[in-house]
Amino acid sequence: SIALAGIMGGADTEVTGTTGSLLLESANFEPATIRRCATTLGHRTDASARFEKSLDPNHTVLGIQRFVRLARPELPELKLTSRLSDCFPAPPAPTVVRVDLERVAQYVGRPVSAETIRSLLEPLEFRIEQAGGALDVTVPSFRATKDVTLEVDVIEEIARLIGYNAIEPVLPEVTVRYAEPAEITRIEKKTLSILCGGSSYAEIHRNIWFDQDWLKRLGFEPGPTVTLINPAAAGTERLRTTLLPGVLASIDLNRHHLDRFELLEIGSAFFAGDDAASDRENHHLALAVVAPGRKPVHEDQALRRLKCDLETWARQTLDASVRYQLAEASFVWEHEVKTAEMVVGQRSAGRMTVVPSALKRRIDEHLAAWTIVLAEIDLSALVEGRPEPRKLPRVPVFPQIEIDFSVLIDARRRYADLSSRLAQYDHALLSRLWFVDAYEGGSVPAGQRSLTFRARIGHSERTLTEADIQAFRESFLQFLSSLYLTLRS
Repeated sequence: SIALAGIMGGADTEVTGTTGSLLLESANFEPATIRRCATTLGHRTDASARFEKSLDPNHTVLGIQRFVRLARPELPELKLTSRLSDCFPAPPAPTVVRVDLERVAQYVGRPVSAETIRSLLEPLEFRIEQAGGALDVTVPSFRATKDVTLEVDVIEEIARLIGYNAIEPVLPEVTVRYAEPAEITRIEKKTLSILCGGSSYAEIHRNIWFDQDWLKRLGFEPGPTVTLINPAAAGTERLRTTLLPGVLASIDLNRHHLDRFELLEIGSAFFAGDDAASDRENHHLALAVVAPGRKPVHEDQALRRLKCDLETWARQTLDASVRYQLAEASFVWEHEVKTAEMVVGQRSAGRMTVVPSALKRRIDEHLAAWTIVLAEIDLSALVEGRPEPRKLPRVPVFPQIEIDFSVLIDARRRYADLSSRLAQYDHALLSRLWFVDAYEGGSVPAGQRSLTFRARIGHSERTLTEADIQAFRESFLQFLSSLYLTLRS
């Protein structure tokens, strides 16, 4: 062994005071090989530090020539006994970079002519050839080893030679186009602002696929779904068609840490078509109000809270009202009686329900002590069928008053049964009639329910008199009597 190539020489081949002849070698080595060898041996030298940085292979001959020139004055009796032998098995092709003059002007900040570029680069041994509106720049070999290989490298060289201080700092001119935000994006942002920023809802994000083990625990079978070819894990290949199973999982986690809470999720639901091209993705909004207590009064309070929030959201986000229609339970998390379909404007938008005790016990026995109210709205359907904006009515000039009427009905009847009939009542003074509250127990006879309505009345040209109020009261009571409703005493 005469040397560790590219790293260090051998002890038997080193030059001593008795050395009379030399075999002069100038070599170049593949940098990655030198770096791996020096690292593996744990032996780094000046030679390895240089060779591992991609030296110019054309310098081997120049190195020998330089040695001979420096050695002659020091060694007058120096004789060359052989000719130079150069073995270069695979010389690299010259590095040629195409440089666009417009690109140079864009980076430097001002036009630079081809003559100027030639005068700057040729003294540095770059060769310049005209190529239409561009220049072909041949990089000298000693700059082509991981130094100047791209157009931006040549432009940097030009800018450096011009002088960075000579470049006037000017902001680039750009064209900015305004893109109208998608309506669904605007609704989602407004929803988060109203319900999370203005109210107490906490936003959650669940996976867009069903967890098959969780579905079995709920006892829910979603039917046909869009299926992932490469799921994240076993049992997660079916994309969700509803957000509520994931919301229920979040409720089960958060109840251990909070006394009461409200959750919100905006996410995608996927629906399978006849083929992959007909599959569709809709944006849904899911809400949950969770509070301690299992009695009907607790459920009514939670329902009232969620309805109030939804009506505020619909008014501020969609400029529409929310109506509720009784619906049959279709999912395991829907109450057989306390389930309603939500109608926003004139379009069916989703469903609201109270989670039944049977499902809460199936999830966890302790969860049965909580009241859970859920709602899910198809935002994509609302965007597609959104009505034209309507003008607001004039602000009343004269004061209006509100009158409450509490009537007794059979406990099995709901307000939804009466809403369509109450909507038929008309009076010149009436501006609005709406449901306020329901009450059972106490002074209300068994088997009956007390419903309270509120009427707002006023006149557009004058202040109401006592006679006006009395006339309206008698008219509305007569209408209630025609519906076989009696005032609660």
